Amino acid sequence: MKTLARLVLSRLLMTFALAAPTQLIAQEAPLTVGEQVKVRWHDRSWSQTGQPGMRSVIAEVEAYDANWIRVRRGKRIIDVPTTAITNIQRRVGTRPASAPAMVIGSGLGFAGGFLGGLMVAQLDRTATGSDVVNTGLKGGILVGAPMGALFAYFNSRSRGIYEDIGLGRVVPGVIIGADTRVDVSFRIVGG
Repeated sequence: MKTLARLVLSRLLMTFALAAPTQLIAQEAPLTVGEQVKVRWHDRSWSQTGQPGMRSVIAEVEAYDANWIRVRRGKRIIDVPTTAITNIQRRVGTRPASAPAMVIGSGLGFAGGFLGGLMVAQLDRTATGSDVVNTGLKGGILVGAPMGALFAYFNSRSRGIYEDIGLGRVVPGVIIGADTRVDVSFRIVGG
């Protein structure tokens, strides 16, 4: 019985010690100045109807505190109140090039190279029909297809991978089970 009482008492003390809701952004540093983030928020001044309009931006973090996040996109600086943020994500990597995108790029490049080769071959008045087709195939296979695949590769590598950053208050609580077990719970409530 003493062990159960000690366990309940220690869990209750831990719960009361953590009972004050705190902002996650003030609790730990989930953002780093200079990192790229994707922010989505309600903006009353942006909507013409007076209803909160949704805005989103992909930008670099300039500064932040518990109330505001300042981001920069190019030369434009945007201040976003943390209470208006509905979602914030940080860039954690770059999406790798996908095989289907490179195959499609290679196919489109081949078609372009083939047409370019046909046009070049038709400038030569001594070329026969098979020479024109062969020149088109050379242009498509040797020039167009590799260039199309490279274009698709570099285009697909520019897309970022983002992960959510929690913003909101951490609210601790106590759960008392039917078997008299006491557990501590934490919920994140929007700012």
